[in-house]
Amino acid sequence: MVRRVLAAVAFTALAGVLGGCVSGVLAGPATGCPGGMLAVAEPAGAACLEQLQTSQRVARWMAENGAPDYIETESSRNVRFFYVERDAVVNFGGGFFSSFEPKVAGRIRSLDHSRFSDADRARLGSKRMDAAAKPIPAEPPPGGGVLRRRVGEDR
Repeated sequence: MVRRVLAAVAFTALAGVLGGCVSGVLAGPATGCPGGMLAVAEPAGAACLEQLQTSQRVARWMAENGAPDYIETESSRNVRFFYVERDAVVNFGGGFFSSFEPKVAGRIRSLDHSRFSDADRARLGSKRMDAAAKPIPAEPPPGGGVLRRRVGEDR
Protein backbone atom coordinates (compact mmCIF):
# COMPACT_ATOMS: atom_id res chain seq x y z
CA MET A 1 0.00 0.00 0.00
CA VAL A 2 2.79 2.41 0.93
CA ARG A 3 4.63 1.50 -2.27
CA ARG A 4 1.56 2.34 -4.35
CA VAL A 5 1.17 5.70 -2.62
CA LEU A 6 4.86 6.50 -3.06
CA ALA A 7 4.74 5.39 -6.69
CA ALA A 8 1.68 7.57 -7.31
CA VAL A 9 3.34 10.57 -5.62
CA ALA A 10 6.57 10.04 -7.56
CA PHE A 11 4.66 9.67 -10.84
CA THR A 12 2.63 12.82 -10.15
CA ALA A 13 5.76 14.80 -9.28
CA LEU A 14 7.60 13.55 -12.35
CA ALA A 15 4.63 14.34 -14.59
CA GLY A 16 4.42 17.83 -13.10
CA VAL A 17 8.12 18.51 -13.66
CA LEU A 18 8.07 17.15 -17.21
CA GLY A 19 4.81 18.93 -17.99
CA GLY A 20 6.24 22.21 -16.75
CA CYS A 21 9.39 21.82 -18.81
CA VAL A 22 7.57 20.75 -21.94
CA SER A 23 4.88 23.41 -21.66
CA GLY A 24 7.55 26.06 -21.07
CA VAL A 25 9.37 24.97 -24.22
CA LEU A 26 6.28 24.61 -26.36
CA ALA A 27 4.19 27.49 -25.16
CA GLY A 28 7.25 29.65 -24.55
CA PRO A 29 6.76 32.77 -26.60
CA ALA A 30 3.00 32.47 -27.11
CA THR A 31 2.22 32.53 -23.39
CA GLY A 32 0.13 35.54 -22.48
CA CYS A 33 -1.18 36.23 -25.99
CA PRO A 34 -4.93 35.98 -26.42
CA GLY A 35 -6.17 33.78 -29.23
CA GLY A 36 -7.38 35.16 -32.52
CA MET A 37 -6.17 37.84 -34.92
CA LEU A 38 -4.42 40.85 -33.40
CA ALA A 39 -3.29 43.98 -35.20
CA VAL A 40 0.23 44.91 -34.13
CA ALA A 41 -0.74 48.59 -34.34
CA GLU A 42 -3.20 48.07 -31.45
CA PRO A 43 -2.10 47.78 -27.79
CA ALA A 44 -3.04 44.08 -27.39
CA GLY A 45 -1.16 43.17 -30.56
CA ALA A 46 1.89 45.19 -29.57
CA ALA A 47 1.96 43.51 -26.14
CA CYS A 48 1.69 40.08 -27.75
CA LEU A 49 4.47 40.90 -30.21
CA GLU A 50 6.69 42.01 -27.33
CA GLN A 51 5.96 38.73 -25.54
CA LEU A 52 6.74 36.73 -28.69
CA GLN A 53 10.12 38.44 -29.05
CA THR A 54 11.31 36.67 -25.91
CA SER A 55 11.95 33.71 -28.22
CA GLN A 56 15.36 34.06 -29.86
CA ARG A 57 14.09 32.62 -33.15
CA VAL A 58 11.19 35.07 -33.32
CA ALA A 59 13.47 37.97 -32.39
CA ARG A 60 16.00 36.93 -35.06
CA TRP A 61 13.24 36.54 -37.68
CA MET A 62 11.87 39.99 -36.90
CA ALA A 63 15.34 41.56 -36.97
CA GLU A 64 15.83 40.17 -40.48
CA ASN A 65 12.27 40.58 -41.84
CA GLY A 66 10.60 43.31 -39.81
CA ALA A 67 7.52 43.30 -37.62
CA PRO A 68 4.32 41.75 -38.98
CA ASP A 69 1.11 43.70 -39.45
CA TYR A 70 -1.04 41.05 -37.77
CA ILE A 71 -0.49 38.14 -35.40
CA GLU A 72 -2.73 35.14 -34.93
CA THR A 73 -2.19 32.80 -32.00
CA GLU A 74 -3.76 29.51 -32.98
CA SER A 75 -2.49 27.60 -29.94
CA SER A 76 0.40 27.68 -27.52
CA ARG A 77 2.47 25.95 -30.21
CA ASN A 78 1.38 27.78 -33.38
CA VAL A 79 1.55 31.49 -34.14
CA ARG A 80 1.11 33.11 -37.56
CA PHE A 81 2.56 36.42 -38.72
CA PHE A 82 0.80 38.32 -41.52
CA TYR A 83 2.76 40.77 -43.68
CA VAL A 84 0.26 42.83 -45.70
CA GLU A 85 2.81 44.67 -47.84
CA ARG A 86 4.46 41.40 -48.88
CA ASP A 87 1.19 39.40 -49.10
CA ALA A 88 2.82 36.68 -47.01
CA VAL A 89 2.03 34.48 -44.03
CA VAL A 90 4.74 33.03 -41.79
CA ASN A 91 3.92 30.17 -39.43
CA PHE A 92 5.86 29.72 -36.23
CA GLY A 93 5.23 26.34 -34.75
CA GLY A 94 6.71 23.39 -33.04
CA GLY A 95 5.85 19.84 -32.37
CA PHE A 96 6.34 17.96 -29.14
CA PHE A 97 10.14 17.95 -29.33
CA SER A 98 10.77 20.41 -32.16
CA SER A 99 11.62 24.05 -31.69
CA PHE A 100 9.67 27.17 -32.57
CA GLU A 101 10.68 27.38 -36.26
CA PRO A 102 9.45 29.88 -38.91
CA LYS A 103 7.95 28.52 -42.13
CA VAL A 104 6.74 30.78 -44.94
CA ALA A 105 3.25 29.54 -45.77
CA GLY A 106 2.56 31.61 -48.88
CA ARG A 107 -0.03 34.25 -49.72
CA ILE A 108 -2.66 35.59 -47.35
CA ARG A 109 -5.95 33.70 -47.79
CA SER A 110 -9.25 35.51 -48.24
CA LEU A 111 -10.50 33.94 -45.00
CA ASP A 112 -7.66 35.70 -43.17
CA HIS A 113 -7.68 39.11 -44.85
CA SER A 114 -11.41 39.45 -44.28
CA ARG A 115 -10.45 40.09 -40.62
CA PHE A 116 -8.03 42.91 -41.48
CA SER A 117 -8.91 46.57 -41.17
CA ASP A 118 -10.43 48.26 -44.22
CA ALA A 119 -7.22 50.21 -44.86
CA ASP A 120 -5.10 47.04 -44.77
CA ARG A 121 -7.52 45.19 -47.07
CA ALA A 122 -7.26 48.06 -49.54
CA ARG A 123 -3.46 48.03 -49.24
CA LEU A 124 -3.38 44.27 -49.88
CA GLY A 125 -5.73 44.66 -52.86
CA SER A 126 -3.58 47.36 -54.46
CA LYS A 127 -0.48 45.21 -53.85
CA ARG A 128 -2.14 42.29 -55.63
CA MET A 129 -3.33 44.48 -58.49
CA ASP A 130 0.21 45.81 -58.99
CA ALA A 131 1.57 42.27 -58.99
CA ALA A 132 -1.04 40.98 -61.42
CA ALA A 133 0.36 39.71 -64.69
CA LYS A 134 0.35 42.22 -67.50
CA PRO A 135 -1.16 41.02 -70.78
CA ILE A 136 1.35 39.55 -73.17
CA PRO A 137 1.59 41.61 -76.35
CA ALA A 138 0.33 39.84 -79.45
CA GLU A 139 2.92 38.43 -81.81
CA PRO A 140 3.00 40.12 -85.20
CA PRO A 141 1.72 37.87 -87.96
CA PRO A 142 4.31 35.95 -89.96
CA GLY A 143 5.85 37.93 -92.78
CA GLY A 144 6.72 40.98 -90.71
CA GLY A 145 3.16 42.25 -90.47
CA VAL A 146 2.68 42.56 -94.25
CA LEU A 147 -0.72 41.27 -95.26
CA ARG A 148 -0.96 39.61 -98.62
CA ARG A 149 -4.06 39.09 -100.64
CA ARG A 150 -4.89 36.09 -102.67
CA VAL A 151 -5.70 36.43 -106.29
CA GLY A 152 -9.34 37.32 -106.69
CA GLU A 153 -9.85 38.56 -103.11
CA ASP A 154 -11.13 42.02 -102.45
CA ARG A 155 -10.17 43.92 -99.42
